[in-house]
This record gives sequence, C-alpha cells and structure tokens, in this order.
Amino acid sequence: MGRRLVSGAYDQNILIWDINTGEKIATAHANWGAVFEVAFSPDGTRFVACGQNRIHLYDASNGDELMTTPHVKSGVSSVAFKPDGTSLAVGLFGSGEIQLCDAIASSETIWLAGHTEKVNRVTFNTDGSKIYSESSRQKVVWDVASRKMVANEMWAPPESPICKSRD
Repeated sequence: MGRRLVSGAYDQNILIWDINTGEKIATAHANWGAVFEVAFSPDGTRFVACGQNRIHLYDASNGDELMTTPHVKSGVSSVAFKPDGTSLAVGLFGSGEIQLCDAIASSETIWLAGHTEKVNRVTFNTDGSKIYSESSRQKVVWDVASRKMVANEMWAPPESPICKSRD
C-alpha cells in the first residue's frame, strides 16, 4: 500500500504527505496556476499535476519539477498514467478531446476526438492497450495503437482507488 498522498489546489500549492505519520514531506509551487488534477505514476516515483493549459511532472520524493509536457488546448479535467508509466491520457474541459502525452520526454502530442463535451474521466486498461473515457452523456473505449474509437466494446474500466504511491 502506498505511503504518500499528493494534493493540489487553487492556491497553487502541491503538497506531498506521508499518510502513515500525517506529516508533509514536500511542497511544490505551481507558479502556472491552480491545480485541477494530480496522479501518481504506476511505480510511485513521479506524479503529474495539471491545471489550465498545463501538465507538469514532478519527482514524488521531493517535489522537484522534472518536465512540462506540450501545451494543452483547454483545462485538464482528468489524467491517468499508462500502466508502464510511459504515457499520460489527459481529458480536457473545453474541447472534449483526450490528449496523449509522452511521460518520459516532452514530445509530440496525439489528440483523440470523439466527445462532444467535457471529458470527466480517463483511465487505461491494465495492459495499456485501451483508454476508457467518459463525459456526462458518453462512454468511449479507445484503441491506443490505432488511436480510434472501438465500436461495440464493453465499457469496463479497471477500478480506480484513491491515487497513492506504491511505496
């Protein structure tokens, strides 16, 4: 079970907590604006913090910023790491799109368009071959390799517990 919790807020502070002791381990400041969404990498060594038009990756041990991914078109409403930790799926407020970003090096972004409104949730399946996305009126399954919607696929994302580190 994870021993760390990360929180982000409108006050632009990103806090890393030890959940066993309740003590704050580190603080990072999001000088780019309010933090809307956070998620740990599968191995617990990094976390992503997202806000209005921003996606930043941090070291989970000390809060040091590691990388900024390419610019997003609108605010981030949901984010998930691919199970191998190499990519991020990012659901967007305004465009109804999903942005796929490289989580290792800041490289080209892939856009998946299919929702007609805010994407409320994105998550990968356990092997990373599919993305499940949801808006208030639509649930979509995406094939990551082809970057296309999968017709007649049962929408059955894996359970998403509270975001915690592995260590």
